[in-house]
Amino acid sequence: MRSVAVKIAGLFTASRDGLSLAAAAGCTAGRVRTRWLKFTGLMCGIVLAAPFVAPAHAANINMTATGCQTTFAPSEQLIHVAWGVTTWDTTETPQMVTCTLPRAPLQFSSASGGFYVDGDNVNGASTSCTLFSFNRNGDLAGAASFQTSAPQYDVLLSLAAGQLSDLGHTTLRCLLPAHAGGTLLGVTSLQPLIAASNNFSVNTSTVACQPIGAASTDIRHVENGTYTEGTVTGPRMVTCAIPRMPLAFFATGSSFLVTGDNRGGATSTCTLTAYQFTGDFVGSSSFTTSAGHYAESLAMTAAQLPYWAYASLTCLLPDGARGDIESVVAFSPAAPAGNINTNATECQAQSWPQDAILHTDQGIATASTTSSDTWVACAVPRSPLAAGVTSGLFYVDGDSFNGAWTVCSLASYNYTGEFLGSIGFNNSGQRYDVPLILPLAQLGTWAYTGLTCILPAHANAILRGVASSQ
Repeated sequence: MRSVAVKIAGLFTASRDGLSLAAAAGCTAGRVRTRWLKFTGLMCGIVLAAPFVAPAHAANINMTATGCQTTFAPSEQLIHVAWGVTTWDTTETPQMVTCTLPRAPLQFSSASGGFYVDGDNVNGASTSCTLFSFNRNGDLAGAASFQTSAPQYDVLLSLAAGQLSDLGHTTLRCLLPAHAGGTLLGVTSLQPLIAASNNFSVNTSTVACQPIGAASTDIRHVENGTYTEGTVTGPRMVTCAIPRMPLAFFATGSSFLVTGDNRGGATSTCTLTAYQFTGDFVGSSSFTTSAGHYAESLAMTAAQLPYWAYASLTCLLPDGARGDIESVVAFSPAAPAGNINTNATECQAQSWPQDAILHTDQGIATASTTSSDTWVACAVPRSPLAAGVTSGLFYVDGDSFNGAWTVCSLASYNYTGEFLGSIGFNNSGQRYDVPLILPLAQLGTWAYTGLTCILPAHANAILRGVASSQ
């Protein structure tokens, strides 16, 4: 059983050789990063019992590109791996992908926020990307782009504070080269210092929502959300992972802001659901709306949002591209720790057809008709370790049934794509809750982490989620 210690206050600052995040909106710069980090305050380490430090107040969220979705082509054109996403060597044309970028709100006095985009090109191929920022009304608030043929790129995209609203969301759209000509590794949302008194939130675009009980080709993923394909004649159910931070120990509850659109008199219905890391249902909250644009607040009590709970949003989207789900803001007032709990419904089949796995509000499993064990890859969003902490802790949760085995490996990669380290486990029992620890040397400030699992055939396991305790 996991234990939680009281929070320890501190102050975190960061700079990069004088690199200012007050750069003009839309500016880009490719440069190799240097590190200068300072933390003032009391510290405690991470051990299996998991006492925690206060959040790393730089509020960076490092997100591997594993969860990126194809925009206009079947998902089988991509390979989703622990270190990112790429096309097959047999893919004949460049592929457009859209990626969700969980981010924290800016500090009130911040002039801008930055995003590092990392990847590589081979054999002279070229990658182009555009960062989009939307406000709570779904309006485009800002964008910044780059194109590069560099063998390894590390590009800073900057948006002004006015383009990164507290209740807005961001996405990345990239054109990946054909024939395995390049890998998109990940994105770090670099949000300047957040005061300890601020209300924390994780703002997530819902571009990575997955269909429930329908073909993956029935759903479109674009920079401002997920909607049904225009030729689909009936509504489709989708489920979306909602990364969240824990509530303060004294909090009585919290809320989630859900945004989206309806068109042509259509109606959308959504339910936010929380499950304990053991798989026990702990609470839900729903809404139904026909509003042209909606920003619905869903409240949950503290009892419905335990420290380690995973959250997901399940929506019935109208047919014929008449409605989309855009974003979810998960509020965590005075969050006592920097961990991020992410439901496994965002995981992707690594190289099998996506329909070989089932996405539900509880996580992912192979379909009952899937006759072979299936590899899946999951992005694991994380914040940097606080100064003085010597390791990072990750919990992986799920079930194995009927004597079947689940095998998983958590891997860490530098922003250059360099492999830093990994740790794994196998399990044949129900309600596993496995702690995985990586040392500081394998979890640098800019490192991306991803989880790869082999799920047994015939729905004999469910992967529920991963909590990164940083």
